[in-house]
Amino acid sequence: MPSIFTQSGTEPKLTFFGNNVASANSDNGDQIYFQRKNEGFEKSTLKLKLGDDVNSLDKFEIGYFGAGNVWNKSVAIYNNGELWARKVKVTLDNYPDYVFKPDYKLRTLEETEAFIKANQHLPEMPAAADIEKNGADLGELHKAMLKQLEELTLQVISLKKEVEVLKKGK
Repeated sequence: MPSIFTQSGTEPKLTFFGNNVASANSDNGDQIYFQRKNEGFEKSTLKLKLGDDVNSLDKFEIGYFGAGNVWNKSVAIYNNGELWARKVKVTLDNYPDYVFKPDYKLRTLEETEAFIKANQHLPEMPAAADIEKNGADLGELHKAMLKQLEELTLQVISLKKEVEVLKKGK
């Protein structure tokens, strides 16, 4: 594993420049570049560049050394756009439990069907083309999917009641 430390592991091989910039070469010759930029009150950016080969699978790991000096990876970000983590916590407001309030106007299945025919996706959900072009906000997408699930659950309950009424009418 490339290291920015010397053979003894005690002296960093970092070269510091102005404006919170540091650069180093790893043991395999790849450049490692850090920059911290203060962008205003309570806002800053930390940039990290690993390696020089866009075809390699460089990654940035956050973790800790645990018992027995074993590295425990918490998060890994790869240069191919992948992010690996055990858990991602998203905080949101206005979670869709309002769907269960008595005054909520539930869309009919006919309205939903008409929307799908016209737009080729569910109401209040982003179209595939939008996500492919702009990406998806995972928190907002989860909230929208939960709302769809809650509405669907209410529609299934309503249909079950209709079926029970029809069974009794036979």
